[in-house]
Amino acid sequence: MKKSMVTKKKIADAFKELMVKNDFEKLTTTDITTYANIRRQTFYNHFKDKYDLIIWIFENELEQQITHHLHNYTWKIILTQLLKYIDTRQEFYSKVFLILGQNNFDDFFTEQCHYLLEMAIKEKKVDITPYLKQSFIMYNASALSKFIKSYCLIKEPLAYHADELIIFISSQLNDLKHTYNKSH
Repeated sequence: MKKSMVTKKKIADAFKELMVKNDFEKLTTTDITTYANIRRQTFYNHFKDKYDLIIWIFENELEQQITHHLHNYTWKIILTQLLKYIDTRQEFYSKVFLILGQNNFDDFFTEQCHYLLEMAIKEKKVDITPYLKQSFIMYNASALSKFIKSYCLIKEPLAYHADELIIFISSQLNDLKHTYNKSH
């Protein structure tokens, strides 16, 4: 692993540990650099600010759970693994879900759910109009994201709900597949 990646991971790990104990708004770059035992300039060599850092964490950790596995696993396996992943980091993600405004996690996470649902439609070979497909994905990505957020915030283990989420999504896809086709 390259030295810059090791340093970024060290900064990210320090940030995640601090996030469990503190509110995002109250965390400063000084807090992060002190906790990571690095110079302030080292932080700025890798990240513009704490918002840039949190985007990097989203892209390099959570996104890997979905987009990097799209071609290797089924959507059901990816969803199950994603829920297990969030469970193991629930203290961090319960705090991250509360960040509002710039670079908020809700929007990023909903986008990741969007990719997962696109994959589910493709796997199930649901042949619907682009408009209906987009409507289905937008609605269900938001619902899935909110479901996961809600359980994460109350610190309920998410992996227990994998099967029911798979059933909900599969049922909706089956209904779409049998009710609609491109001629509608």
